[in-house]
Parts: sequence; C-alpha cells; structure tokens
Amino acid sequence: MKKNSKLRGRRWYIAYIPYATNSDKEIKKLLKRGIFTERNIQFYYPKYKVIKYKKGKRKAVWEPLLPNYCFFKLNDYKKDSPLLKRFLPIVGFVTEDPISKKEIHNLRKKSKEVKKTKFNHLVGKTVIATKGSFRGLPGECVKLVKGDRLQARVRIYLGKKYKLDDKLVNVDELEVLN
Repeated sequence: MKKNSKLRGRRWYIAYIPYATNSDKEIKKLLKRGIFTERNIQFYYPKYKVIKYKKGKRKAVWEPLLPNYCFFKLNDYKKDSPLLKRFLPIVGFVTEDPISKKEIHNLRKKSKEVKKTKFNHLVGKTVIATKGSFRGLPGECVKLVKGDRLQARVRIYLGKKYKLDDKLVNVDELEVLN
C-alpha cells in the first residue's frame, strides 16, 4: 500500500544537461547506483531514428529529440533535485513545475517516428564535386540514383562550350553552389 502511494505522487521534470556525446549513457549508469534506485528515480532522454547517407551508404542513426534536455521522474522535487545535481552533469532544472504525463507520452510517440534525410533538393541545382576525379568541377545535378549507395547523376561542365556525359557521383561528395 505504501509503495503504491509513493509511486502515484511521482512526476516528470525537465533538466538541462551540458552537451556531451554519451551524456544519456553516463546518466543511465549513474542512476543505477544505490542512491538513485533507492529513491526510485526514472530517466528519459528522447531520441529519434534518422536515416542518413554517410559515404554514400544508408545508415540509421539515433539523434536527440531535444538536445541538452532530459526528463526525470521524481518522488519529491525538493529532495531529489539537489541529489541529482550533485551526482549528475545537470546544470539545472528548467522549471519546478512538473510536466504532464500527456506531454511525456507525446514525446515518446514522436521519438518512435523515423525521419529520413532527403536529397531531392539537389536535383536541378548547380553543384561542385568535393572529392574524387571530378573534384573542383562544377556541374548540374540531373537526377538521384538509388542503389547500395546514394549517388547523383551530374552533368559536368568543362568551360562554357564543353560538357562531359552525365557522371555518377556519391551524394556526400557534392556541394551546392547556388
């Protein structure tokens, strides 16, 4: 009975943390220590999955939904927040007011969505190759070609009168000029 009444009074609070590449992993490790498990503190760092193309290959990467912000479910804000500040890399809590369960639910829902990096903006633009045998040469991106690597078909120009046949270039090796 006592345990349920304690759990019912718990609320979510938002904290500001300095940017660090693995800050969420560090906080999770620290929360597993005795003091935090005893106080029954929960932690939530919202992330979402992004499909990106690195070196021409498709890769799924997890990125923070709200960089530098994490959420803690606390029993008692006045007792738990100083404890967290002492042991974790927390600059401070954004507000002393709790965040509603609905907002946390919406964040969790949003973090399940997968976002894709789109390169459609390249088509029709004047680009310059930054790597490879065509480095430094301007051209026009004619279309995108998807395969095991994302590539663009680029019409390379050698001066005003000469143009090469369309060449395949990795998308990450292009830079938009206009």
